[in-house]
Amino acid sequence: MRLAFLEKSPVLGGGQHNLLTLLSRLDRSRFEPFIVCHKEGPFTERAKALDVPLSLFDMGRLRQRFLWDFAPRRRKLSLWFEENRIQMVVANSFPAGKLGIPAARGAGIPAILCKQIIIHKDYFSSTAAVYRFYLSRCDRIIAVSEACRKGLSAIGISGEKVKVIPNGVDTDQWKPGLGGQSFRERFGIGDRILLAGNVSALRSEKGIETLLRAWAGVVKAEPRAILAIIGEADPGQRSYGEKLRELSKAMGVSSSVIFCGYVEDLRPAFSAFDLFYTFSNGLGHFVYVTIHGVINYQYIHISVLLSFHF
Repeated sequence: MRLAFLEKSPVLGGGQHNLLTLLSRLDRSRFEPFIVCHKEGPFTERAKALDVPLSLFDMGRLRQRFLWDFAPRRRKLSLWFEENRIQMVVANSFPAGKLGIPAARGAGIPAILCKQIIIHKDYFSSTAAVYRFYLSRCDRIIAVSEACRKGLSAIGISGEKVKVIPNGVDTDQWKPGLGGQSFRERFGIGDRILLAGNVSALRSEKGIETLLRAWAGVVKAEPRAILAIIGEADPGQRSYGEKLRELSKAMGVSSSVIFCGYVEDLRPAFSAFDLFYTFSNGLGHFVYVTIHGVINYQYIHISVLLSFHF
């Protein structure tokens, strides 16, 4: 079966890593994958190493109210599906699905959406209406957690088309005893220094501002403690990364916070952490990150701290 995987974001976030892992493990005797991405970036660089055909396709603003922009793109993508004899489309995110789902319908082939971010919207909100418009035209939806499924149900998406498939963990790669000395040496952190870490895209919903404000209290109790923040801001949102740096200065913790940027291999980092921090935006997501924290992080023997609010 010839599958087209659509990705809107060129950066390497959690969803993009999940897709790369899937493609690396896909049974090529049964499936012939193709990747369609909005533009070049770290994600496409990694994808090229997987020996999967990759095409760049300008997905534009992806708003149907701009029909003069949306309709030609949808038709062009439908023709690409037909020319490449694609038999099924898999959109790796809702932004990719906003073009991929209508284009798949135009080409007469099924479409699957992978939903990795929990929806916290009221049924009658305009955002929920947009989701219903597109997802009602999707053949199947893969939710990576029960909390994702419940969020879809709350805005009126039929449970019949939603299947919960949690993200997998490669226990050959993530296991105790990996050693974090190389990470500490890279950033000049001594062995006996308490090291806390956060790994995420630098976005407002990730709770890094909350972490920086709380870190001021940690430093008062443990002046030598270090906080390592791993991740980058999305293209077009670089100013948010600068905002976080300014906040660390304002809180008086800039000397104890290291903005590490993008780190290719996270295993030494997690092995080096004494404490891992992650943030939740609601109880459903709290349960989701708790489970994944236990699987991904405590599996390599570090403590996990979760922050959540309603």
